[in-house]
Amino acid sequence: MGKPRDPKTGRAKIRSEEYVCPSCSYTVEKGEYEDTLTVNIYYTCPHCSHSGEAQESFKRKKVQRIDDETGKKTSVDAVRFQCQKCGKYIDITKKMK
Repeated sequence: MGKPRDPKTGRAKIRSEEYVCPSCSYTVEKGEYEDTLTVNIYYTCPHCSHSGEAQESFKRKKVQRIDDETGKKTSVDAVRFQCQKCGKYIDITKKMK
């Protein structure tokens, strides 16, 4: 599944409100499809060095964190999950500029 392609340029239409299967042309609304997405996580905990796997729904939430350069609190979009051994939260943030 992916966004529909522009016939002239061949690139995906970024602002499209639907997802299309390239082989069978089945279409699904954007909100309905994004609710079904999951993320598979293979991690090593920075707190206890435990290696493990986790599976969460791919929903980004606003999370407060301290910016290293300015020392101020900022809110970022992140997928948050718990370590299976120590129970502390680990955040996966978007790449920041």
